Amino acid sequence: MPYSVNNGHRAAAHTSATQPQIENSGLPRQGASHRKVVNIGDVLDDRYRVLHMITHNSNSVSYLCRDLEDDKWRRVTVARSHQFSTAMDEFEKGAEARHRLGEKEAERQGFCLKVFSVAGPNGVYISLVYPLNSHEVNLRFCAPYDEAYL
Repeated sequence: MPYSVNNGHRAAAHTSATQPQIENSGLPRQGASHRKVVNIGDVLDDRYRVLHMITHNSNSVSYLCRDLEDDKWRRVTVARSHQFSTAMDEFEKGAEARHRLGEKEAERQGFCLKVFSVAGPNGVYISLVYPLNSHEVNLRFCAPYDEAYL
């Protein structure tokens, strides 16, 4: 089998290492922005402006958001729709904590504040709103949201 050398590594000559990739401009580009549920700069639930992605895993993505009504930083976690029962359990725990501890103490301890849904490319996604903990993101390096994304 013939081989070619590409950057010092041997590759079979019939692979794409020796053949240029042909881009079909007639097809829509299926980049990351076409698959995302939430984009930077979006306003979720007419209240939370998305500024930065904090973390992600196989079931959810967490974003740094600015609460436009309360003028506070929030973490909004967007989860897949099959996580609905888990999301409602989180919200019920938060509601119970707010009733038992009071609003300020429950927020200080990081209980879920709100649950809402977001329509995405593959159906409905569940969003959970939490207070932003100081260890999740360093706010000193964040630009003011009105200057950065408007």
